Amino acid sequence: MLETGFNYNFDFDIAAIVLLLFTMYHIIRKKGVGQNANNIYLMIVLAAFISAVGDIFSVVAAAAAPDNFALQDFWNYVFLGVHNSMPYLFLLYVLQLFSISLKYTKRQFVLIALPYLFVLLLLATNNFHRKVFYYDFLGMYEHGSLFVVLYAIAALYMVVAIILVFRHRKIFPLEKRMPLILFIVLGYAAVVVQMFYPYLLIELFFQSLGLLGMLFNIENKDDVINPVTGVFNRYAFVNRTTAFLGNANAVEIAVALPDIYYYNSTVGAVMTDMLMHEVAQWLSKRDRSLRCYDCGNGHFALCGVDVEEDVVERIKEEIFERFLQPWGDRDMQTFFPVRVCSMKIPEEVSTMENLLLITDLVFSGKESGELDVSQAIEKYERRISVERAIKDALLGRRFQVWYQPIIERTTGEVHSAEALVRLFDDELGFIPPDEFIPIAEQNGSILEIGRFVFEEVCRFSRDSFVKGVGIDYIEVNLSPVQCMSTELVNTFDEIIKKYELDAGQINLEITETAMMENKNQFMQNVSSLLNLGFNFSLDDYGTGYSNISYMFDMPLTIIKIDKSILWRAISPVDGTGAENARVVLENSIAMLKEMGYKTLVEGVETKGQLKELQRMGVDFFQGFFYSQAIPSDGFLNYVREVNI
Repeated sequence: MLETGFNYNFDFDIAAIVLLLFTMYHIIRKKGVGQNANNIYLMIVLAAFISAVGDIFSVVAAAAAPDNFALQDFWNYVFLGVHNSMPYLFLLYVLQLFSISLKYTKRQFVLIALPYLFVLLLLATNNFHRKVFYYDFLGMYEHGSLFVVLYAIAALYMVVAIILVFRHRKIFPLEKRMPLILFIVLGYAAVVVQMFYPYLLIELFFQSLGLLGMLFNIENKDDVINPVTGVFNRYAFVNRTTAFLGNANAVEIAVALPDIYYYNSTVGAVMTDMLMHEVAQWLSKRDRSLRCYDCGNGHFALCGVDVEEDVVERIKEEIFERFLQPWGDRDMQTFFPVRVCSMKIPEEVSTMENLLLITDLVFSGKESGELDVSQAIEKYERRISVERAIKDALLGRRFQVWYQPIIERTTGEVHSAEALVRLFDDELGFIPPDEFIPIAEQNGSILEIGRFVFEEVCRFSRDSFVKGVGIDYIEVNLSPVQCMSTELVNTFDEIIKKYELDAGQINLEITETAMMENKNQFMQNVSSLLNLGFNFSLDDYGTGYSNISYMFDMPLTIIKIDKSILWRAISPVDGTGAENARVVLENSIAMLKEMGYKTLVEGVETKGQLKELQRMGVDFFQGFFYSQAIPSDGFLNYVREVNI
């Protein structure tokens, strides 16, 4: 143990110097991350190092030259001036780390610095008033009456810092906040210990331990840098942009490449990583005011504060021009189409949800282009509203089932009907099925909707005695999601029994897409439903894979030809059409009839179309020429007028 004549023990200061040298080496040697918070952290470490050196030399000077007060003063001023900068720097570090400083003006930063400037003023004038420290008649170093002001100002900075840490705790996870709290706790613990043991110089050692914890848990670049591209990762992007949402001068330029997994499968993962590294490094050098983030899957973001609009436009032009050129080396060069958009935060994008939405939007196009941010957000918000409407409609059983008549060729009467689900919302009004059904399929609510529709059709069939007005059956559409459900058969069986119906009164419509999804589960469900007495129709023939081999295995009775084929062959507007489309239509009908199927054509809207389809021998017709889908009461009235 090293001691001086005054019995000050600076072994802990020496240990602190060792830890601080290690910390500085780690930062300077492996830094690689240019950001203000990192630079301030390095300043704190340097201040602690200089303080430890000053603390040791002040003690040594007092022991070696007890009468040389000028030398002792110099090292005491170095120690006190630099050491008291640490609380001030720590507060700046917290402000930068949590991006709170983005909201501050220069005047506010001056106000923050005033307490520390007052400390420097006290030290600069200490030789005149000797109120900070002095030497007693024995030449012993003593604290003056104003020394407590140094502690008070340090405490003020630390208290403000800890309040900010807790107030903005949502920005950083607990494991990132704990080192900040630990640094403050260790600093105060050391002060308390030195109050009782003034000659035990442990304060800087404790603080160096706190700085070491911050190094490994906050300043560790592995947490914020993507190892492949060498730029900031998604975690850093979310943390940074969370602060941007409260700042009126932030901007993001989102850059998206298409289907990065395609390139993985074609040029290989190693080459794709090299290309992504090249793209990221090029983007990171566009402008010093913008920081580049790799948000994953070929999506990048350039973010900054107080970036001029002309700079943003220039960078977007540079990006489009660069992506006209190939990426890679001479042995392997690849062209990437690119989608770019810029957004002001929070003026144009005010929530993290929308910010990530724009940044992560899948780009599947073949040509470069610019994304309209407002349209993308509007589309997303519309989707959220529709999802809410679906949920409310399911809870309140407010879906409606309408029926579109199907006419038989030989009799001209309503033979059957297709049940079509309708959604009316108090806020959104009528929501088209081609909008809400895909959303329901994606979020899984289509299973509940399908059950509701099936049960409503069964209830309607029982209560309205549709058999008595000439309706043979009602067709119910099955989505691909329903066809894959292991609960489908039991659900339909329970409902049929509940309403005491013959399963033959329901015709289940399936699509080619459903047949392709999971053939084993699909065929298992179809076989079980067939055993219960259900019949099957193939819907939208001609829009999917049109693979005849799948039809061989299916117990289909009716093939419904999609309206797109009819309209190309015979336009509902002027009756004209493409000759090859007419050939496809006519030969498809002939082939299907030859195979033993009944044929139904959807989308019949004109008398001319009807006459041609009658000539071709189509069995059933469905379309606006007869009737659009109508509510159950109106449907029954329509059937009575036509059939009776």
